[in-house]
Amino acid sequence: MFDTAIIGAGPAGVSAALNLRLHNKSIIWFGSADMSYKLSKAEKIANYPGTPMISGAELNTGFRLQAEELGITVTDKKVTNIMP
Repeated sequence: MFDTAIIGAGPAGVSAALNLRLHNKSIIWFGSADMSYKLSKAEKIANYPGTPMISGAELNTGFRLQAEELGITVTDKKVTNIMP
């Protein structure tokens, strides 16, 4: 049993995973091990807080590395249904 299930490995999913881990919560994280495919295609990102002009691929790599440093892994499975 986990405290939280996270669906998606985009910026919101990464933020949720990092914050929950820092608060010692157990999580299961569903998404792509490559993080966000859409983000990685962005040529330039100029509006991400605390980050000067960066490519989507660089930001995506930073997300993956930070998660790995905290021992967080993405479960590469597709969620098809959610039930209470």
